[in-house]
Parts: sequence; C-alpha cells; structure tokens
Amino acid sequence: MEYIGHSGPLNFIGTGSAFNYNLGNNSAFIKRGSTMLLIDCGGSVFHTLGKLKLFHDINRLYVAITHLHPDHVGSLGDLIFYTYYAYQFKTTLIYPDPPSLINLLASMGVTEEFYDFLTISNTKEVKISDINIKYLIQDHSSTLKSFAYILELAGTKIYYSGDAKSIPDIILQQLSTNEIDYFYQDTCSYEGDQIPHLSLNKLADYIPANLRHKVYCMHIDESFDITKAQSLGFKIAVNYHKVDL
Repeated sequence: MEYIGHSGPLNFIGTGSAFNYNLGNNSAFIKRGSTMLLIDCGGSVFHTLGKLKLFHDINRLYVAITHLHPDHVGSLGDLIFYTYYAYQFKTTLIYPDPPSLINLLASMGVTEEFYDFLTISNTKEVKISDINIKYLIQDHSSTLKSFAYILELAGTKIYYSGDAKSIPDIILQQLSTNEIDYFYQDTCSYEGDQIPHLSLNKLADYIPANLRHKVYCMHIDESFDITKAQSLGFKIAVNYHKVDL
C-alpha cells in the first residue's frame, strides 16, 4: 500500500469548501517522524484521518486552527477524545485566540483536561520539530477572527491562507521576492464584495503569471473551474489517498 497526493510539502486530508462533500473539508498535514502537524479539523477530517490510518505511527499531534467555522473545527472534539482515550496522549492545539476555542470546545463537553494548548502570539513564533510557525490576521468574516499560518522548515517557506477574501500585502511582497516557496490559497468560483473567499479572477489579479506556479488553489467549491485555474498557471491542491499496489 502506498499513499499518494502531490501538493508540495503539505498533504491534504480534504481540499473542498464547506459544502463540497466530494472533496471533504479543507485540511492539510505534515509529519515529522512520530509527530504530526494538522491544519484545521472540519467535520469530515477526523473520519478521513482514521480511514487513512494516519494515527497508528504518531505519538504527538498538533492541530493549528485557522478559524472556528464548522468546516474547520467540526470534528476537532472527536479527534481530541480519540487521541486521549484510544492512544493515551493529548492533542496540542495552536490558535491565536485561545479563549474562543476553549469556550467552543467546553460547550461540547471537551474540557481542558483532554488537550494541551501551545500559545502563539503576534510577537512569538512556535516550533514543532523542525517547523517554525507564525500567523497573520486574515480578512474573512465579520463575525469571527480568522488567521493564516506561515510555516518554515528545511529552508522552505510556506504560506497557508486559511479562509480569506484578500491576500496581505506583506505576503504578496514576500512572494514577489521569492521568500515564499509554496503558497496555498483559499480560492472560489464566486464573485462579489460580500463573498468571504477569494475568487479565481481576483487571485489572477493579485499574482503575476511568472509566480503562479507556486500557488495551489484549495478550499474549492463544486462549481470551481479547475481547468481554467490550471490554464492561468495555478496548481490545484489534491487529496492525499492510499492505493493498493
């Protein structure tokens, strides 16, 4: 058995928007030996992790959350309980606004005794294995906070947008100077000022043609035109899956 799904250094559990049940809720991971860093844990993610047998060789699990919409935290409680009871270790959470996540979990009966929290602030990065993690505030929803993550590992810099309807200037600058090697962007098919995600057309306005090969579209909806995105020079994040050899 072999696992495949090539989306640069990140492996994707799901690449879909909230309502794209065919691709699953957007989530990605990196493994370092027996340590895993997971980004987001929407409603479909826990079961997919189990089906892919991604728990059996880890003893440390970190989950970085971009924001608290259900398609990004919907199965987080299940994951926390599962690692606590089935594998006897606590999942460690990373989120720049701890009280809101702690309160959300508590409302589901997932109290702080079942997990740990790794504090991250706007003046301090955190490190997991050889992965340095920073965050940026994102423009997504007026009703809750949203964050992007910047990961640095083995001389590679990764931008992971989370849900966002724009791209921060500092990120565009770093992309233009080749400081960012891989760029994962929430991209949708819809247009309009009230849309909380970045349309493919706006993405093309932001990113010059010579840099688009670094950009992976993710969190895509069912009507997203993959062929058009690829013709514009963008890549598409694909789900990590197993095949029998």
